[in-house]
Amino acid sequence: MRALNTQGVSATPQTLSFTTLKDVTPPKPAKNIRVKVATNQRALVQWEVEGTPDYAYAKVYLNGIYVGKSTTTSFTTKVLKKAKNYKASVILYDTTGHASKKSYASTVKIN
Repeated sequence: MRALNTQGVSATPQTLSFTTLKDVTPPKPAKNIRVKVATNQRALVQWEVEGTPDYAYAKVYLNGIYVGKSTTTSFTTKVLKKAKNYKASVILYDTTGHASKKSYASTVKIN
């Protein structure tokens, strides 16, 4: 890099080097996971993301089975079976692919 003063005279050249740090920190688990009955036998799962500025998406599970992913902080399921209890869980992922620990919500029953 070369710097010039206001008269256009250059200073002594300096060599600079940069190091890009690799992200090795997984996201914090999702907080305040809520699951409630939406319309037409569907469930709405919502969560909060804190302390993860590079949040990319979340994978959503019902009763331990993967049902989809979301790049926001909510997910609406497909039609679910009536008279069955469902427990939601969420795993957050950051832009480098690191995963959080699984977070769980209370159970909802589809009537």
